[in-house]
Amino acid sequence: MPSLLRSAEKAWAGANFRMVYISSGWTENQFIIRAVFGILALIVFFTYTSRMICGVKKHKSQVTLEQKSVAALAFLLFFFDNPWYLVQIYSPSLFTVTIATL
Repeated sequence: MPSLLRSAEKAWAGANFRMVYISSGWTENQFIIRAVFGILALIVFFTYTSRMICGVKKHKSQVTLEQKSVAALAFLLFFFDNPWYLVQIYSPSLFTVTIATL
């Protein structure tokens, strides 16, 4: 076990950490792209869910498990695009970084 710890220490000793700044144009571009795809994801979710619910006229039990699962995945698609990106950039804290990495 001690040899494993020594090899891990050697690996970390060779790591080179440095702070890199990215231009504000790149950040604005990322925000616009994330906002567009976030809005599209919400449009897909609301469109699919409304068609699924309104399409079943008589019995709501006719909605299958697959349709419910696709609706849930369409909702989660919004969070895949990291909607907290702007907060993480302009107000970095342990809370915002933790929420963004979940």
